[in-house]
Amino acid sequence: MLNYRIFILILCTLTFISCDDDFTETGAGLINTIELPPLLEIDNVASYSESFGAVQANNISNFYIGDFNDPVFGKRNYSILSQLELSTNNPDLENLVELDSVILSIPLFSRQIAENEFEIDSAIGNTESNFKVKVFKSNHFLRNIDPGPDGEFDQSQVYFNNELSDFLPNIENEPIAVSETLTLAELKEQKFLIEVINDSITEEVAIPPQIRITIPNSFIQEEIISKAGGPELVSNSAFKNYFRGLYLELESDNDDVLLGLNMNSESASIKMYYKTESEIPGDPTAGTEPTTEINEDELDLLFRGISLGLSEQESSINLSAQDTIQGEEFTYLRGGAGFATVVKLFTGEDTNGDGISDELEDLRERDIMVNEANLIFYIDEENASSSLNRPIRIMVYDFENNAVFTDYNNDPTASDSSPSVSLISHLGPLSRDEDGNLIYRIRLTDYVNDLINGDRENVKIGVIVTDNVNITSTVSVKDTHLGLFESVLAPSANNIRGTILHGSNSPNPEKRLKLQIQLTELTN
Repeated sequence: MLNYRIFILILCTLTFISCDDDFTETGAGLINTIELPPLLEIDNVASYSESFGAVQANNISNFYIGDFNDPVFGKRNYSILSQLELSTNNPDLENLVELDSVILSIPLFSRQIAENEFEIDSAIGNTESNFKVKVFKSNHFLRNIDPGPDGEFDQSQVYFNNELSDFLPNIENEPIAVSETLTLAELKEQKFLIEVINDSITEEVAIPPQIRITIPNSFIQEEIISKAGGPELVSNSAFKNYFRGLYLELESDNDDVLLGLNMNSESASIKMYYKTESEIPGDPTAGTEPTTEINEDELDLLFRGISLGLSEQESSINLSAQDTIQGEEFTYLRGGAGFATVVKLFTGEDTNGDGISDELEDLRERDIMVNEANLIFYIDEENASSSLNRPIRIMVYDFENNAVFTDYNNDPTASDSSPSVSLISHLGPLSRDEDGNLIYRIRLTDYVNDLINGDRENVKIGVIVTDNVNITSTVSVKDTHLGLFESVLAPSANNIRGTILHGSNSPNPEKRLKLQIQLTELTN
């Protein structure tokens, strides 16, 4: 009897969950019916592309070095310019007797997939291609505050990714250090460090994939140790004014390796290992003489200052003439200094000239409820045929007001801990439809319902590629082709990928961008 009751309880629970899933999938607003009316397809939609000449290079989360050869958009070279900070202000190096070694280490974005193997999440290229990472000293001061045209000093300094030519005159020609020859395959292998516990005991410590480069002792001796006790190391402000920073670049055999470095990691640093000598006083009562003791010590230079993700690119995409009224045949998405797609709904005839299309006014006059509304974006698989041009997630938002839609805030699948599967009801990831076509299904039920039944303004919708749908902060852009954007969501600036979408005027009518609405007529 007990087992039977447990079975009934489980069956009821599964039934409730199934009903709840159905409710979430179709949205609020179903009224006591199983059969839904046919989809209403709104053809009066315009989509076109906006380009960014540059995006903000500071206050971002992803930093790359190397080359990315995009089959659609061309080649882009990435490098990093970064400040360092002292882990300890005004370090006491008076008793230093020997500098053992100096190691620069910056982790990659990775996850462990086997006991001795990691998957590197931000590396692209031939796994067997040889490459080296070079480190140069920079003499260019990176400031936190923009002095302003009239010396206001009231705005944070914004740097842009296309400003490498401004920095190069202040970057020394010869590298401080060069890594050993590496391959992506080697970086995935588990590495161990030997940690000395005492003179007779050592321990192997596993470390995740990272770039490790030996910095010459002579460089650190001259630049850091010789300044101990002086004004250069008294504070981090003084130190960053004295030691301006480092420039990192990657050189590969075939220009086909790109690495994402986690510059914001606590372990991104230059670690100085050295020996100090301390005096142990003697004990006259015991007849012992004073002696000296050698101690192991270390000092870190941390990548906690300003870091800039810089890039130079070649592009064959020409957006000189965009039809912002009827829309384009194809639109483009690309992260960084790339492209966004702009979408406007209900763009049909407006006979009374009030700024609202006749089609939208007709819907507003009817007593209807929006059960579900979707935009279906089809990838142009003929011209974006490479897996490199198949980003998993895209994102839509009200770029005129730098705000997400109500659908974003109401999505029950939101997850802070799992961005890759977060908000999949509103921002459907790359998938295939019933005919095998690659699509992104973007649910805008709440927005469209507010357009028809509320007082929501019909805004232009920005469409971008993203590597984290949970991040909604913005960064600045400049040199936009149409002048529509002053900023863009930060995940787009961090992203390297791009694709081509069928637009609202696509030569393939079946794949044209349309707004699909499932609605219910309400009757008294």
